[in-house]
Amino acid sequence: MKRVMVFWLVLLLPIFVLSKEYESKELKIKFDVNDDYIVLTRDNLDDSVLVNLNTTKEKMKNIMKNNNIYFDIIKKDMSYEIIVVVPKKTPSYANLSEATEEELTTLKDTIIRETGDNVPIIYKNDYAFVVVNYQDDNGYVINYYTVVDSKGYNIQMQKKTMITEDEEDELKKIVDSIKFIKTTEKKKEDNKKIDYKIIIYSAIMGLTAGIITYYVCKKITKEKKK
Repeated sequence: MKRVMVFWLVLLLPIFVLSKEYESKELKIKFDVNDDYIVLTRDNLDDSVLVNLNTTKEKMKNIMKNNNIYFDIIKKDMSYEIIVVVPKKTPSYANLSEATEEELTTLKDTIIRETGDNVPIIYKNDYAFVVVNYQDDNGYVINYYTVVDSKGYNIQMQKKTMITEDEEDELKKIVDSIKFIKTTEKKKEDNKKIDYKIIIYSAIMGLTAGIITYYVCKKITKEKKK
C-alpha cells in the first residue's frame, strides 16, 4: 500500500525545469534559458556541439562575429536555434516601448505594404517588440525585434521545418525573461521620428547563419549540386 501511495505522490509532484540566467554586459541584456538548451557565445563555444558539426571554435566564432550574433541558443536535440543579434543598421528611435499607438500601427502597415505577406504583431511586456513570423528559402523564422537605448535587438528562432506552438511558447518564455540594463535614462522626447525601413530591414533579415542554420543551409546547397 505504501509503495502505491509513493508512486502516486511522485506522479503528482510538479516537474521543474531548471533555468539559468545569461548576461552580456556589452549588449546590456540578460535573460533566462532552461537546461533543454546549449547556450553559446563567441567566447564560450561548447566542444560537444562543435564535434557534432565537425568544425572548429575559430570558424564558429567567425560565423557569429560576421553575422552580429552574440548568443546562439541551441536545442539539445539540434532541431532549432534561437539567436540574439544586434542588426548592423542603427535605429534613430531611442526606445520602441515609447512609441505611440499611431506610430506602431503605421509600423505594422508599412511592414505589410513593403513585404506583402508578413503580418506583424506588436508584443508588449516590459518592452515593446515587433514580432514577425515567416518562411524563406531555407526554413522558418519567428523574430522579436525591439529598440532599447537606441540599439536594435533581434531574438530570432530559426528552424528547417515548421515551428510548432510549443516551440513558439519556448521562445516567448525567453523573451519574457529579458531585462535590459540601462546605463542612462532615455526620455520619451529623445525619440526621433521612426525610420520604418531600418526596422523592417532589421526585423525581417531572413535566416541568419547561426551555427545550426549555417550547416543546414550548407547541406542543402551540397545536395542541390549533386
